[in-house]
Amino acid sequence: MMSERAYFPRRELAESIAKQLLSPSLLGGAAPGLFLAAPRRKGKSTFLRRDLSPALEQEGTLVLYVDLWANLDTSPAELIAGVIARALAKHQSTLAKLANASGISKVKIQNVEFTIDRIGKTAGATLSDALQELHSLARKPIVFIIDEAQHVVTADKNMTVMAALKAARDALNSTGDNLYLVMSGSDRDKLLRLVHGTGAPFFGATIHTLPDLGKDYVAYAAGAVVRVHPALEIDNARLAAIFDRYEHRPEFFEQDIGAAISPLAGSPEGFIERLERLATERELVRDAVYAATFDDLSSLQKAIVAELAVPRAGAPRLFTKEALARYSQATKKKIQAGQARSAVEQLRDRDPPLIWKSDRGDYAFEDTGFSRWFQTTFGNSP
Repeated sequence: MMSERAYFPRRELAESIAKQLLSPSLLGGAAPGLFLAAPRRKGKSTFLRRDLSPALEQEGTLVLYVDLWANLDTSPAELIAGVIARALAKHQSTLAKLANASGISKVKIQNVEFTIDRIGKTAGATLSDALQELHSLARKPIVFIIDEAQHVVTADKNMTVMAALKAARDALNSTGDNLYLVMSGSDRDKLLRLVHGTGAPFFGATIHTLPDLGKDYVAYAAGAVVRVHPALEIDNARLAAIFDRYEHRPEFFEQDIGAAISPLAGSPEGFIERLERLATERELVRDAVYAATFDDLSSLQKAIVAELAVPRAGAPRLFTKEALARYSQATKKKIQAGQARSAVEQLRDRDPPLIWKSDRGDYAFEDTGFSRWFQTTFGNSP
């Protein structure tokens, strides 16, 4: 009933971001780029492909898009170079435009011919060369959207391609704003490593959070149901409260709406009650996953999770003398700061990560649902 084709458009947000991105930095634009984070299954990739990309094209830019999650068997460096090379090939000649994607094997950069698989490699053309050539052919600014960009932090060679993109941006923008980079990620902590710390290729950039879907989306979902059953009256406030229980993840919410409104499920009048029961079932499954995750932690990691979950004045500080004393009490052994730091890094490196670190050095749960589960289950101590 709520298929991929009938997606909820967020055009106003997309248009606002597009104009902000492409505006001069003194007026609040990026420099020039955007880092955008959102937890998994909250509609980030759909927004980038179906809302932000068209909005940027409407502003007169050439948009390139690559999802580093789409093909985990291929390195991020190769995926990025491949998108640039194929875009360049399609712009270069009538012959290239007529060729299908698999038939395009060579491109020319500064009158030198390269095979596509050599773009961005030592023996081939640089990414900067390829992007400059593409810009000269397209004759418009380029916006390169790299979805799930956090995957580049898994290997040095992938971080090198980010440095190359930064160099390309600097080169193209020496004569104006000609290349914009949009990096998105579902792992905020790993995305942070691209902008914070020694050697970060985009040091100093700010990571923004994609707003959750809200009341407008709930009204859209209610409208989709009513179009199928015009006589059905839906309380939008009650539906919004149910959506909150899905932690604003539209995929699962829409799946269960389809199940609840199905004629096989019962009469339309019982729709909202069935959806509430399905939400409860989702919560039980999710909480079982949280419980299994917590059980898998070491005693020190559990103590750190408890430290982070307990409300205290100010931002959580995980390595203070008082925090170390609590870890020692919980584990029944003396815990040093180095041990605590190692345990925190392990919690950050889990897939998905359990906690993340801000550019100010503060820590928080990556999934706020886990924090809710912990508080409900343990209160102030495990």
